[in-house]
Amino acid sequence: MSSDKESSCPCCGGTLKHYDRVKRTVRGVYGQKKRVDILRGKCEWCGRLYRQLPPEILPHKQYTADVIFAFVRGNSLRNDICYEDYPCERTVVLWRKRLSE
Repeated sequence: MSSDKESSCPCCGGTLKHYDRVKRTVRGVYGQKKRVDILRGKCEWCGRLYRQLPPEILPHKQYTADVIFAFVRGNSLRNDICYEDYPCERTVVLWRKRLSE
């Protein structure tokens, strides 16, 4: 893979080799949706696949890190995000709980 951080398997320590790319849609401020290429690497020893996420994307989240951290800190972006795109209150509560751990 292209990054030293992702060059070894987190599970067994084996070498990760570039496997493919996948597209992912993320939501940002002002209601914009962006398609991002995510590189995947495959461990040569255990065969597991790992995604190399860019810093603006958190694992298992559909919003960019900027949006998530703004809501967690209490700097609501509701005026900057389209009505149908902003996260519900329950989601924000879960973000606060998980990111404070």
